[in-house]
Order: sequence, then structure tokens, then C-alpha cells
Amino acid sequence: LGEQSGIRDVIEWYTGFVHLLEDSPVPHTDEQDEDFTHLLSKIFEEHSEVIQAMAFGVQDLIAEMQEDYSLVQAEVDGILRRFFTARIGMRFLLQ
Repeated sequence: LGEQSGIRDVIEWYTGFVHLLEDSPVPHTDEQDEDFTHLLSKIFEEHSEVIQAMAFGVQDLIAEMQEDYSLVQAEVDGILRRFFTARIGMRFLLQ
């Protein structure tokens, strides 16, 4: 699943978001707090294309595997369920 282009894009986006947060200093001043708030807003807004990218990645996987997709469907469903549950939690925290 991680080899599909849409899924790979999402992985790269989230990895980039993690690096941005890791590199961001802990806010100690009002200006730093404003910068950090802007960063969180930017991350939140950039998540708008995630669902579409994930859907295209799964569609590509289905097209590639055809009938064999049924062999991995339960695993893919579990991965997607965990991913979207984590995404909801992260978006809640970012808001």
C-alpha cells in the first residue's frame, strides 16, 4: 500500500509535518506563540487533500491487484481505519 503514489504522497506530507513540528522551538514569547499557531494552522489547512490522495492510492492498488485485492482487503481496511482514526485525533489537536 505504501508504494502507491497517492499513499506515498500522504506519507511524505505527514513526515514533513512531523519534521516541521520537531524543528519548531517551544514558544516562550508572544511572537513565538504566534509563529507556532501559524505553523499549526498551515499544517491543518494542508491536510485538505489527504482523503483524495488516499482514495486514489487505494484505487490504484485495486486496479493493480484486480481479483487478488480480496486477499489483502482486510489488511488494507485495518490500515486505513487506523490512519483515519489517527488523522481525526491529530486534526482535533491542531484545531
